[in-house]
Amino acid sequence: MNAKKVRRRYTQQEKSELVSSYRRSGSTQKAWCDEHDISMKTLHNWISANSGEQLSPQSWVPVEITPEEKPSCCVTLQIGKCKIDVSAATDKKLLSEVLEMLVLIC
Repeated sequence: MNAKKVRRRYTQQEKSELVSSYRRSGSTQKAWCDEHDISMKTLHNWISANSGEQLSPQSWVPVEITPEEKPSCCVTLQIGKCKIDVSAATDKKLLSEVLEMLVLIC
């Protein structure tokens, strides 16, 4: 059985209050609309009708990506009195075997 969604009619006052609520919320349009069960298209129409302002189209903004600094050393593992410096080049199988033995000993 298909459930038909009942459309609600809002007064001009309600529309104005909801647009103000959206603007004060700091939420994205999608998040606010989902929370208030109002379509984004409806919100766009209300904003345009209430303030006369046109919504600017979404656009890309420049982002600067800086290379991640790699640690100069490594990670130091300590089990009991034993310390092991592990770098990215460490043989994982060998490290696993050494750790298993240290856990048994320490």
